[in-house]
Amino acid sequence: MVSRLCNELLSRIFIYSLEKRDNYFTKASSRSAPLSVRTVDRRWHYVAMNTPELWSSISIRRRVRPPHGYNFEKDTNVAYEWLGNSRGLPSSIQLCYGDIKDFGKRLLWTDLLETITACLSEASTCERLYIRMPDDCTEKILWNLQSYTLQVESLRSLTLRSTREELLQKRYIACWKSDHESENYPRYCHVLDVRGLPSLEELEVHYPGPIIFDGISTTTRQLTMSLYKFRQLNESLTESFPNLRLLILDLRESLQLLWPPPTDWVVLTFKKLHTLEIRSCLHGRRGKLVFEE
Repeated sequence: MVSRLCNELLSRIFIYSLEKRDNYFTKASSRSAPLSVRTVDRRWHYVAMNTPELWSSISIRRRVRPPHGYNFEKDTNVAYEWLGNSRGLPSSIQLCYGDIKDFGKRLLWTDLLETITACLSEASTCERLYIRMPDDCTEKILWNLQSYTLQVESLRSLTLRSTREELLQKRYIACWKSDHESENYPRYCHVLDVRGLPSLEELEVHYPGPIIFDGISTTTRQLTMSLYKFRQLNESLTESFPNLRLLILDLRESLQLLWPPPTDWVVLTFKKLHTLEIRSCLHGRRGKLVFEE
């Protein structure tokens, strides 16, 4: 019965059989499509290789470090070949890594950065990028990622997430206590420049350290970010995202501390904001406040 199906219908079936992660990214596994279907016979291989929609998204997850470390070169080659089969279609890329120390305790953040760069160079029309990086190298990745990687004009959605935020929080708590110049920001903070992303519509930053946005993105409609303290909100949000419609804040402090608001808080005005969602996760308890226009 299957052998009687035309190539177009078989191609549609392959597309519907894709295993998606986070709704957008196709799992790169030999046990699932498209890698599994192209090994059945010559015809299925032909149909799979001539269906670029099967290869327009990829998800590579390496949560647990193997005994001999990660093979970044192999992952880069897989992603390079995978995205090459998409034939220029808008692509979605997800790269997730856990502990990437080698046996000498040397951080391999440069290897991860090279993998990200190689994927973006092959996917010239990348629309969605999701990077989950180890907390140990998050700082260096943030500093170097935007310098020569985040210059993708077609990028519509960007997610930057730290693997284990709670480990970095202790470091920043110490910085806050020792810094007498500002209660809200240590003497150093990370600057995320959005000027190289003219098509950005959705931005997620899950990182406990202080971040300041630079540049103006008039296309961004949705922003999700993690905050150690509500006071981390600053004027750069309103300046960088003047057309923001949805703002989601993931706090690491109790919602009871937010009301009534202290009189010394900075007042931020989002002229076009439609929905403000405040989430809190503290000591295993979750809470959420949603304000709509």
